[in-house]
Order: sequence, then C-alpha cells, then structure tokens
Amino acid sequence: MSIDSLIDTFGTTLYLFAPTYQTTSDGSVSRTYARSATATGFIQPTSQSQVVGLDRMEGRTSGVIYFKPGTTGGVAVDWEIQTAELPAYRRFVVTGVTNPGELATTGAASRLNMTVVDVVELTEVAA
Repeated sequence: MSIDSLIDTFGTTLYLFAPTYQTTSDGSVSRTYARSATATGFIQPTSQSQVVGLDRMEGRTSGVIYFKPGTTGGVAVDWEIQTAELPAYRRFVVTGVTNPGELATTGAASRLNMTVVDVVELTEVAA
C-alpha cells in the first residue's frame, strides 16, 4: 500500500501550530504557538520510553507523520502538531522534516514525493 493510500484510508485531520518567539524585558525568551494550517496525515508511532522522575511516570513516544506533498504549510522543527483543538488531544513536537522524493538530489524518486515529519508525542501518565 502506498503512502498516499495510507493517508487516504487511515489519515486523520491534524492541526499544525507554528511557534512565535518573544524576548521579554528581563531577557528571557518565551514561546507561544498559533495555528498555521490543517492537513490530513498518517501517524505511525515508532517507539516508547518511560522515565520515572519526581515520583511520577512520564511517557514519551516517538513517531513519524506522513503528509502528501505540499499540504503541510511549511511545517518545520519545533512546530507542534495536534489531533484536535480541544483539551483532550494528542500533542506532538516536530523534531525533523524531510522529503525523500526531492528531485534535486541523487537517487530521488518521484513516487517518494511526500513530507515525512519526525515527532515526539508529549504525554504524562499518572502514577
């Protein structure tokens, strides 16, 4: 099954949030997010780790989100991707973005033209 078919069959609507950085009067930097775009993508979890700290379990799941080419609105590292805009949602932080079908590179293939986004899901598990 191709990535396009996976996205069409199992894809979900995702909300893309771009960060804005501001330097405050005391020199500290704050970051806020504003919705930039909405796109349909296929989420594929790849691994999970749990670390015990401060008497609580914290889960961390890495994954990959696949988008069709040209539908992500320029998603970049440090963006957030959410499954909804409501309080009950899954939230991902972008750690990498690539297009394996870049036609200007050696070994490129047009069938691989897509946006592949590496993410880390932010979750907190109650102990």
